[in-house]
Amino acid sequence: MTADLIAHGNRREGPPPVPEKVRRAAEIMAVTPGPIDYAALARSVGYSNAHMLRRALALPQNIRYLRAHKRAMVEEINMGNPERLRRIADAQGGNQMAKVAAVRGLELMQNDGEALSRDRGVKSPGVTIVIEAPSALNPPVVDVTPEPAPEFEDM
Repeated sequence: MTADLIAHGNRREGPPPVPEKVRRAAEIMAVTPGPIDYAALARSVGYSNAHMLRRALALPQNIRYLRAHKRAMVEEINMGNPERLRRIADAQGGNQMAKVAAVRGLELMQNDGEALSRDRGVKSPGVTIVIEAPSALNPPVVDVTPEPAPEFEDM
C-alpha cells in the first residue's frame, strides 16, 4: 500500500464535535429544576421538535459532553463547600449536630478522605465464632420444645 491510500483524509482525530445547539441545551438542562420539557427546550435551542433534540442528545459524543458539563458544574459548586462548612461550624447557637458534621467534613477535606477510609476499616471474608459462658447477664438457654400430647403417645 502506498502512503497516498493511507493518508486519504477521511479520518478525524478524536470524537466528532458537539453542536452548539447541544451545548446550549446542556447549559439549560443543568440549571433547570425538576423534569425537563423537551419540546420547549428543543424550540429554545433551535431544533424543530423534541424527537430531534433527544436523538442529538443520545449520540455518544454528546452524552460525553453532557456528563463532563455536569461534572464541571458539580465541581464548581463544591469549591464553595469549605467556606459553607466553616460558616456552619462557627455559627452562634444553632444545631450542634450540624456543627459536628461540618467539622468532620472539613477534616475529611483536609486529609483528602484518609480519615474516611481509616474509620470504615477493611472488610475481609471469614467466620467469627463467639463462645460465651453463662452469667447473670447472659442466662443459660432454656429448651422450649413442646411435650407431645398424651393422647398421641400410643401411636
